[in-house]
Amino acid sequence: MCTVGLFAGDFVEGKFIAKFKPHISIKNHQEVTSTGNSTLDSLNKNFHCSGFSPLSTQDANSPLYGVYTFKFDKTIPVEKLIAVYMASGLFLYVEPDYINQGNSIEQALTLPNDQYFFRQWALHNDATYTMNGLYTPKEDADIDMPEAWEIEKGDSSVIIAILDSGCKMDHPELAGRIWRNEAEIPGNGIDDDNNGFIDDVNGWDFINNDNDPTDDHGHGTAIAGTIGANYNNEIGFAGVNPNAKIMVIKVLDSLKSGNTELAVRGIEYAIKMKAKILNFSLGGTKFIQTENDIIQHAVNNKIIVVAGTGNNNSEQILYPAAFENVITVGATSPNDNRYISADTKDGSNYGNEIDIVAPGAYIVCLDKSDNNKYTKCGSGTSLSTALVTGVVSLLLSKNPDLTPAQVLEILQKSADDQVGDPSEDTQGWDKYYGWGRLNAHKALQLASSVKKINNRLVKQVIDNQKILMVNGGLFLTNTRNFALNGTMLLNKNGSKTGVAAGVYVKEKLQITNYGNYKLKK
Repeated sequence: MCTVGLFAGDFVEGKFIAKFKPHISIKNHQEVTSTGNSTLDSLNKNFHCSGFSPLSTQDANSPLYGVYTFKFDKTIPVEKLIAVYMASGLFLYVEPDYINQGNSIEQALTLPNDQYFFRQWALHNDATYTMNGLYTPKEDADIDMPEAWEIEKGDSSVIIAILDSGCKMDHPELAGRIWRNEAEIPGNGIDDDNNGFIDDVNGWDFINNDNDPTDDHGHGTAIAGTIGANYNNEIGFAGVNPNAKIMVIKVLDSLKSGNTELAVRGIEYAIKMKAKILNFSLGGTKFIQTENDIIQHAVNNKIIVVAGTGNNNSEQILYPAAFENVITVGATSPNDNRYISADTKDGSNYGNEIDIVAPGAYIVCLDKSDNNKYTKCGSGTSLSTALVTGVVSLLLSKNPDLTPAQVLEILQKSADDQVGDPSEDTQGWDKYYGWGRLNAHKALQLASSVKKINNRLVKQVIDNQKILMVNGGLFLTNTRNFALNGTMLLNKNGSKTGVAAGVYVKEKLQITNYGNYKLKK
């Protein structure tokens, strides 16, 4: 189950993660008591630090710059280490390396041998499939997937990073779906693209620190199939986006367990390798500054992050779903009620951060051990998150210029409201269903209506305004072509640059063929 509170077992013993203040210089992290900083040397000596190292490659532009992991004897209480090191004045923060776990996928039943689309009630619910009498389904309690496919079936340019237990790489339902690092030559033992990972052809295994992210649990394979299983191939079932590419990033082990360090390194890898969507069907109860920083960095780079609320049937949204700027997803059942397990009383978590719900009960899943087995199914917010991720990838296939904020707005406005339990699914936003149940068809219709404004119109808008409102991003430089998509500016050569939030007063308008404008904040 997911971590609860600061008790034994919910963080890695003998270890913490810390970020040095910007003015602190570490000349040598190879020698724990000869670092070039006398205060740190003394602390490391007194507490028998066995080693500390940068969490990432220490790119100065990364939010992980200055973040280190420290290791000690496991008999020293982590709480004591954190208190003493934080009091030294060297660090912006010091925090445990919390353990993450995949949100549960409850094994529900063995389905009949005949397998096809009729089992996928979540995509198309005609109320005839009762899951062997376990549910009385409600017609149209689904995400209108066949209608959505009439608009968009996906694009291979959309890369979805799944941070999970890995994937069954040779499954026929995922043939052609696994992302390929074209800059890497397989098997030559060389880091051809100089990204810090040798032979990372299809992703990376951060559990074993190697280039084989094969699934040894099954959770990640289930998520990958829900998002991107092949479509119309006469076997198995259909993924939401049968044309997108899946970047496999293994951060959970065979027990479906991981930690903060693995998660943030996985996120950094996804950003570096140009993923457009991050899927998190995992979580924990603690706010972790390191994880929040790298996720906000991803969003600022126009990457959309989707995560599940968790399956404890409690009013506590797990992290990373509870972070700002993350699309937060709960789960529903075939009758549109909030998912609650009949056997264990586990169910979809709820709370103030929830954005949307999607089907998450008795979802058919690929099997990690058998390429010919299609009788497995599961339940939980892991799978509802995967459905939302799949739909988000279709939105980007239809309109690649959509920003994370625009995608969230589309999902909110297109959701089916007041379809579930009337005591919970009230009009507008509520803490159980968010804005409502995912509707892929309506979302794609809205995405199709978002038009890019051309430079001539932009020029006219700016000419007629004394101030320019800009949302999201990183920074503003003097001369740029403003694309009016809310988060990006375009250089004269077409490359993109971020822009800080704020109100900008027009200083001087430079009329050129490229529509460049000089703005002063």
